[in-house]
Amino acid sequence: MILMCCLQCPEKVESAMQLLRGHVYEALDNRSQAVDCYRQALLLDVRCYEAFDCLVQHHMMSAAEGRIH
Repeated sequence: MILMCCLQCPEKVESAMQLLRGHVYEALDNRSQAVDCYRQALLLDVRCYEAFDCLVQHHMMSAAEGRIH
């Protein structure tokens, strides 16, 4: 069932992969790469709350980036 969902939404799989890469880079103290991965995860799936949460909770966004226009 999960595989079928993944086949129907490959961008969600890529978003999840970017999120995981972000966690790995963050664990390696490579914050700039982690930020790039979290942002890419959000671009691929705007509902990827965990990527957004990582950016906000770890203060990885500037004030201007956090504003909604």
